[in-house]
Amino acid sequence: MKKLNEKGFTLIELLAIIVILAIILIVTIPTVLDSINDARLSGLHSQAKEIATWYTDGVASDELAFGGSEYVQVVGDAPETLKDHEWHCLSGVTTTTGKTLFTSAKLSANDLKSDGTAYSGSGNPTASTCSSIKVTADDSVEVLLVATTGGRFQVGGADKVTFALSTASKANALS
Repeated sequence: MKKLNEKGFTLIELLAIIVILAIILIVTIPTVLDSINDARLSGLHSQAKEIATWYTDGVASDELAFGGSEYVQVVGDAPETLKDHEWHCLSGVTTTTGKTLFTSAKLSANDLKSDGTAYSGSGNPTASTCSSIKVTADDSVEVLLVATTGGRFQVGGADKVTFALSTASKANALS
């Protein structure tokens, strides 16, 4: 009787490998997804902090420059509009050049909410809340960025609102 060539894997060996790979996937996928969500939230928070710092530094030097050499003068309407210490949509505050703070900061409407109602100041923002800015009584600036559904900062499903609130202060920035 002739011996068959016994190279290859048996069905049991293949099933064992598939089970091991499935276990590895089950363990690692939630960790990877959590890392991606953490990176999105961190990016959104960093963007909010950068906008708050950008605004306070720009007002202190009477000009805003973000992401390039184009300067937008803010002496005039924008700082005065925000001195009421209320929340305003970034897309609703215009600078002296007629641009909004949203476009001046080179924010993307695909990633951040540019329309809607300004933040109320209490509780979590809702799906209709726009990315907002507020100058407080002590001249510090608070920026709330709200992620759009499907944008690069969105965490969770469409029913969840992803947002970051950050503050920057500079002594007498709006004097």
